[in-house]
Amino acid sequence: MYSAKQRDDFRQLFTKEYKHLYYYSLQITRQPEASKDIVSEVFARVWEHWADWQQENMSSMLMVAVRRKCIDFLRCNVVASKYAKYYIRSVDEAYVQDSVHYNQQLQIEAMMKLLPEPTRTILYKCYVEHLKYDEVAKQMNIHHDTVKRHVMKALKILRDKYAGKSPDDIATDFEPETY
Repeated sequence: MYSAKQRDDFRQLFTKEYKHLYYYSLQITRQPEASKDIVSEVFARVWEHWADWQQENMSSMLMVAVRRKCIDFLRCNVVASKYAKYYIRSVDEAYVQDSVHYNQQLQIEAMMKLLPEPTRTILYKCYVEHLKYDEVAKQMNIHHDTVKRHVMKALKILRDKYAGKSPDDIATDFEPETY
């Protein structure tokens, strides 16, 4: 493909310029491995078109090519960084939402344990399963007014238990045990 002289000329250029271009790239990217890759890609492209290029201004042409590759690299990293930040933020939000939901479930379960049966079951069906009083009455084969009395009884028990407490105080009553 190339003559021995052309290969020798390329080898000399590579030996002369590589270190200088590497440090130039490193100053821009601040990443050693990326800088090695960038300079290697530039030299690979030069080798592919070695016969077509004039070798008079090769040093400045290589500097321009490395600078452009560095700019492309940084542009790609900015985009990747934005996606990474978005992904991390999304995962964090999902985790927080799951954590809040889990803590709410623990609070509901602990509060329900304070209630006697069938008041507990009726309140659960009305407030957690979101059934109407008529639907609960039909499922449990009791009168509509009985469902209403049990709900009022449950709410009174919970109001009496937590009267004067802030939501934060109530939440700390139900923190999960750590082992």
